Parts: sequence; structure tokens; C-alpha cells
Amino acid sequence: MLGYLTSLAKAPEEADVDAMLEMRPTFVRQLELIDLSEEDRFRAV
Repeated sequence: MLGYLTSLAKAPEEADVDAMLEMRPTFVRQLELIDLSEEDRFRAV
């Protein structure tokens, strides 16, 4: 699905992504429920 949305923001720092995954907001828990791989969850954040 690459190319549908063009990102205007810079990529987040890895530490920021790790912190978001650690907080487990609702969308991350939903991704876990559908057994999305850790790499895909990282990319989703």
C-alpha cells in the first residue's frame, strides 16, 4: 500500500516509538489482538 499517503513529517526517533509501544495505547492493543508482528507494530507507530 505504499504511495497512498505522502509523509510530510520526519521519521520519529526509535526511543519515541519504543515509548509509544510501551504505553500500549488502544491502537497498539488492537494490533496485538490481530497478531501483527512486532516489526509491523513498530512501523504503525
